Amino acid sequence: MQKYICTNCKYIYSPYLWDHEQNIDAGTDFADVSEYWTCPVCWEGKEYFHEISHSLQEVHNIENITPEEERHVPFYRIEEGKIHIKMWLDDNSHPNDDEHFIEYIWIFDEVWDEIEIVNLPDLENEVVFDVEELDFFEVRASCNLHGVWKGMEEINPEVE
Repeated sequence: MQKYICTNCKYIYSPYLWDHEQNIDAGTDFADVSEYWTCPVCWEGKEYFHEISHSLQEVHNIENITPEEERHVPFYRIEEGKIHIKMWLDDNSHPNDDEHFIEYIWIFDEVWDEIEIVNLPDLENEVVFDVEELDFFEVRASCNLHGVWKGMEEINPEVE
C-alpha cells in the first residue's frame, strides 16, 4: 500500500494511520477510500492526491552500520526454505509506537512481483516467509518516518 500526498497542502495520506475524523481504519488502501473523501487539512478531493514514490535505503557494509540504520534494516536468515526476518540485531530495537513504527515487511521475486507482505508486523517476533520455491528474493521494510529499507542477510560467525 502506497502513501499519497495532497498537491494543495502537502498532507500525506498513510494507509497505516487511522483517520478518526473521517472514520477510515488503519490499513485502508487509498484506492478503497470513498470517492467523496476529502483532505483533512484543506478539504480538497482525492483527485488532488498523488502517489509518493518509494525511496529505497540500503546498507552495504555491516561493519560500518550506524545505530539508526540498524534499527531500520530488516535482517534475515534462511533456514529450511523459510526466511526469518527481524528488525534489529542485539538490543537496538526499532521504536514501535503511534509516532514511529514499521508499516510493513515484504518480499519480492526476481521480476519484482510482490510475493507476500505483512502489514504492521509485531516486532517482538520474527516475521517468517516461505521461499522454498524461489531462486531469488528481496526483503524490504517500510518505516513510516524513514522510508523503505532493503534487507540484509544476517551474518552469523561460525561456531568452532
